[in-house]
Amino acid sequence: MNKGYEYYANLILTEELEAFKRIQKQKDYGAFEGLFKGVIQKKRLSPPAKLKETILGTYRHMFGYGILQPLLEDEQISDINGTRYDHIVYKKKGKLIQSNIVFESEAAFLNYCKLIVLRNGGKLNSNHSFDRVDDNENFLRITVSIPPRSSTGPSLSIRKHPRRSRSLEELSTLGMLDASSLSILRNLMVQGKNLLIAGRGAAGKTTLLRGMLREVAWDKRFLVCESENELYPEGKNFIVERISSSDYGNSVNLSHLMRDGLSMSLEGYCVGEIVGEEAWEFISAGLTDHLTLGTIHSSGILEVILRLKMLINHRVGNYSSEAIEEMILGSLDYVVYLKEYRLEEIAHVEDGGWVWDYRRGEDC
Repeated sequence: MNKGYEYYANLILTEELEAFKRIQKQKDYGAFEGLFKGVIQKKRLSPPAKLKETILGTYRHMFGYGILQPLLEDEQISDINGTRYDHIVYKKKGKLIQSNIVFESEAAFLNYCKLIVLRNGGKLNSNHSFDRVDDNENFLRITVSIPPRSSTGPSLSIRKHPRRSRSLEELSTLGMLDASSLSILRNLMVQGKNLLIAGRGAAGKTTLLRGMLREVAWDKRFLVCESENELYPEGKNFIVERISSSDYGNSVNLSHLMRDGLSMSLEGYCVGEIVGEEAWEFISAGLTDHLTLGTIHSSGILEVILRLKMLINHRVGNYSSEAIEEMILGSLDYVVYLKEYRLEEIAHVEDGGWVWDYRRGEDC
């Protein structure tokens, strides 16, 4: 990253923050060029020797992703994480790799984090030291923590989503699925089975769910509930709703979105990631003859029930643990488990327990 570009970027943000915010909405290069020259005059600075080159470089620095741009352009990279200015790692096809990218200093890394959050409608300062924003144009989810919340300095996490969802056949070509698991998943979608995709973070759950949504028939009216934009369903039969921190003075969470969907004449629900009390609405929808699809963080298929019970117990207090488990097993048809971007297991509920349909490398 050119130090000069960073210097001028910081100067613009310090001197003309509001003007920059107006320009960033349209990404108007002519207006940016005028702003750059205006700041130089305002501060009574000598113009850089290569003025046009410096303006263009600063523009690209402020409206692109600078030093991390090559990683963002690699379609096989799903995650980019920085825990120190000199420790940037990325995940490629489920494997974590150490990059050779190093920011000039911790201060440079901090300014970079502030800039990309600001540019996507967020804010970071001493009173607001954590933020999560979406770059919908580039299909990115960006999470940043800075001091004082982060005592080790700035930390950055970027989740990339492919601009186009991959079909199940494409995921098979990439090694996530084999012929057997591909056949099972396609049959489950044809049969209209309720399905939950489990795995750890960055295991490929969202990628697989996007592929499954491509299998939903055009005449199935679906509500997709998300906390951040991640699924980007392509069919016109999908209604996509996100949580809101302020809707006429009221916050709207995933649980509200699912509950309100009962009046929308839906055939199915999809929850991008089950993380809280919406688990109860998800299970309830499956008990009312709605098709349900979703993902959940879990270390295995057997742990899915425990995870759901933990989330549901915060929502309801008038059911026993046994009754909650019975409702979960009555709502779910199948659970798929992913690990490191590969589908490892598929199991279905039968007689109140699990029966394995698929284990990678084994005959079931």
